[in-house]
Amino acid sequence: MLPSSVLLLSRSKFVSLSYSKSYYAVLIATVYRPQLPCAYRAQQSNSVLGASSYFVFLFFSALFGYILGSRIKDMLSGLALLGYLLAGLGSLVLGLAFALHYGVLASYIAIAFMGIGAGAIETFEPAIISTLRKRSASGSGMGMLTSSRSIGLFFSNLAVGFLYMIGPLFAYSFSAVLAIIAGIVLLWARR
Repeated sequence: MLPSSVLLLSRSKFVSLSYSKSYYAVLIATVYRPQLPCAYRAQQSNSVLGASSYFVFLFFSALFGYILGSRIKDMLSGLALLGYLLAGLGSLVLGLAFALHYGVLASYIAIAFMGIGAGAIETFEPAIISTLRKRSASGSGMGMLTSSRSIGLFFSNLAVGFLYMIGPLFAYSFSAVLAIIAGIVLLWARR
């Protein structure tokens, strides 16, 4: 155990190390992007249900992004649990809804979970990055966040598109696994 004087001297270094770990964990985790459920719903029934699934997704995303952004103080845990893990759960339920022929209601509940997760992700990611970066480096932090998101959008849409040709369960299970991994990375970084 270190003497308290050494701990006091190295406290700023420890704080910057934990900030750095959280910063990079957010950038790694943000490569996951929630898959929009519209194609699934439209394919299973008609274009009206597909468009309404997009409305449900966006409604819950906007509503809970606003609510969570003003009420959650531990943003890293909020991003991990209410963002990535909830979006992963929604993806998994949506895949199972297709595979097990659940009704429209089960699909819309899964889509609502995905929307809540997306709202948390879109709210907490930029807030965490802007909090962890120095004011003079906030522009580069946001640039890194945008780059990570773009890489995630490209590769996850490519992978999910190929997996969707095999079957929606594979596509949404892949998305769920990536979301759960992203949540675990963030919970690890919080320690």
